[in-house]
Amino acid sequence: MDFNLYPLKVFGEVVRARSLTRAAVELGISQPAVSAHIKALESKFGEQLLQRGVKETRLTPFGQEVHAQALVVLLELEELHSMVSGSSRRRAPIIGASTTPGAFWLPRRLAKFQRDHSILCDCQIADSHQVRSWVLERRVLFGLVGELPATDLQGLESKEIGRDSLQLMAPSGHPLLGRKDLTDLDFRQQTLLLRPSGSSTRTRAESMLSSVLGHFQRVVELNSGEAIKEAVLAGLGLAVLSTWSVQRELQERLIAPVDPNRWIQLRPIYLIRRAGRPLKGQAALLWDFLAESR
Repeated sequence: MDFNLYPLKVFGEVVRARSLTRAAVELGISQPAVSAHIKALESKFGEQLLQRGVKETRLTPFGQEVHAQALVVLLELEELHSMVSGSSRRRAPIIGASTTPGAFWLPRRLAKFQRDHSILCDCQIADSHQVRSWVLERRVLFGLVGELPATDLQGLESKEIGRDSLQLMAPSGHPLLGRKDLTDLDFRQQTLLLRPSGSSTRTRAESMLSSVLGHFQRVVELNSGEAIKEAVLAGLGLAVLSTWSVQRELQERLIAPVDPNRWIQLRPIYLIRRAGRPLKGQAALLWDFLAESR
């Protein structure tokens, strides 16, 4: 088949950016040129690849299949180029990671992987449900997420690679610290800080605090785990936080758990990938490395 691979690269960038305009900026070409490459692919394949919405561009079912194969083709082509050129730095596929493991578990392991294998790794961060969607839509080849409901794992293979501890935290000196006789009345003057829906930390927090959730004076939603931690440190409220994310603050006694024997849950962290789609090459190497890095 007479086939130019550059339109496939353009297509992959549109899928990653979810926008023809953003893809054009990343590729350094015009938006009409991006559209032309996509139309050329659709003409060659005889089917629509993308659904163009007002806010973002999505894959059609056929586009999902093409994108999955395109990832494999482009990855293997890049590996061939690295071998032929003798390049000492190779680039692995982008992986998706939810906020807490992506910020506090993954970086040191990626750094070691890059040192050991001379492979540069890219990572996109979002909440667990978004990462799940990326994996199912083949925007990334695999993901790293906090615990998901069993229904959300349909169509995926998962492997537990670690656990973090979630606890209700308060700033140093808070009147609830050190008490073991807390009742509903103690929370009526308190503010609870929560992550947005879709975060596994939010799901766990609501489950952990179900008996007192309705007694907080206020519930405030912040879309950043770091913002919530800083708000707790500033005395603006209580929050369920991963002990991974507050290791330094705990050591420096800037923050402490409220009734640590009561408000605590262990949360498994999983690697996820599409079921029935074995990984190849560098992606398989990275998956195996992370799976063994418990």
